[in-house]
Amino acid sequence: DGKTLVALGVHGVTWIDTASLQATDRQLIDWTVWSIALSPNGDNLYAVSDGGVIAEVSMTGSHASTTFSGGLGQPMAVLRVQAAQRS
Repeated sequence: DGKTLVALGVHGVTWIDTASLQATDRQLIDWTVWSIALSPNGDNLYAVSDGGVIAEVSMTGSHASTTFSGGLGQPMAVLRVQAAQRS
């Protein structure tokens, strides 16, 4: 939205208002987050913990999250890839 910075670290994910530089919300506070990425439409944030658990967090409203196991190989990062444009 151009007004929000999302930071990760040893105490989860923090939403920061870029105008005031004040934290507006914190989620996954018991996680050490290694990687984050946004969905292409910016509606969801994806976070990966140091234990390989993945969370999908809404970027709007209460920032409610859904978590699921990363499975075999334990993911270390998430990456958003834009679909190729057809000519």
